[in-house]
Amino acid sequence: MPLDSDTLDRVKQLFVVTMPQELGKGRDAQKYGRSYQNLEVTCAWRLEYPSQWLKYAAERNSVNMNMQQLRRQAIPLQTWTSKLEEASKNMPGTLHAEVGERFLLHGTNPARILDILHQSFSDKLASLNGMFGAGSYVAEDPEKIDQYTTPDPGFEVPGLEELHSRLYRAGGNAHPGEDTFYCFLVRAVCGACQVVEGLDKDRLRDADSGTEVFLTPDRRVLSHIPHASPSLSYHTLVVNVAKHKVPAGVYRFREVVLFDGNRIYPEYLLAYRRI
Repeated sequence: MPLDSDTLDRVKQLFVVTMPQELGKGRDAQKYGRSYQNLEVTCAWRLEYPSQWLKYAAERNSVNMNMQQLRRQAIPLQTWTSKLEEASKNMPGTLHAEVGERFLLHGTNPARILDILHQSFSDKLASLNGMFGAGSYVAEDPEKIDQYTTPDPGFEVPGLEELHSRLYRAGGNAHPGEDTFYCFLVRAVCGACQVVEGLDKDRLRDADSGTEVFLTPDRRVLSHIPHASPSLSYHTLVVNVAKHKVPAGVYRFREVVLFDGNRIYPEYLLAYRRI
């Protein structure tokens, strides 16, 4: 469903480039034919998938029960503040702070959009080669998610016919006729977060403290929260920008990784251009 102008303006506030010098950089960034200094949202859609929403709401309730247990047991948790927090307050709907629900960004290529719409974020399909585990990666910086996008140049591209027929209907948004990139604005239930500044050389432990980050070598499940009884695993891994050199760290943008796809709901799809 295309957004009205007021909601579109609110969405744009969550997609503001603050470090233009970092655009087009990063180990995952693909070569582009020209330089660019900004990203501009051209249009957006609100997504409504009731079956996915029911799974998300059920998982949000489950995380809420976990958080209630941790509060009853007076177990301290690490906190972090997203760069999108203030702008998120202007968005329609309610974010549930008790489960660490946030709006975050996920960039993708046009060929994967329909799969995400139909299947959401499947943790079963998450790559084992991800730097910070086999999870779904979301971010707070447009510059970060732009690394993972590829262009949709227009209607002449084979293989994107179904996507175009769904997004660009008569009376709705029109394809701009130039390279267009896509980003999901998702709701994410972050819950209890394990916050680190990098991993050791085996990518299993916190580089600073040496504490376990993952339960198993395949890095699909985060470690148990100390002193929680019955035992609970952390819900989300947050990798802050490192203050010093570590074997596996980030030096430009915070990484946020969730390990259960039902804790992510793609609420909006944004189309943007590089300028």
